[in-house]
Amino acid sequence: MPSISLVIAAFNEEATLEAVFVRCLDVLVECSDDFEVLILDDASTDGTGEIAESIARNHPDVVRVITHQKNQGCLLYTSDAADEGLGVDLGGRRI
Repeated sequence: MPSISLVIAAFNEEATLEAVFVRCLDVLVECSDDFEVLILDDASTDGTGEIAESIARNHPDVVRVITHQKNQGCLLYTSDAADEGLGVDLGGRRI
């Protein structure tokens, strides 16, 4: 398992997802050479899912996409992270 797992939660972020990913990637490569990015598409109705999949195709070694079929809201993102075997830090409180 990578030492850093970054979750980008996205709902209808077609206009911003790629730029957010690029910025996150820039920071991650400065911090570690052992990381992954999970893009969580929370049932977006715009092109967010397609952009997420394109990012994953272009960066298969570090990006995975999780897609909700029904919008579940941010409270369930921690559940997705736990399902992926990740620890979650919520404002300094690790769960």
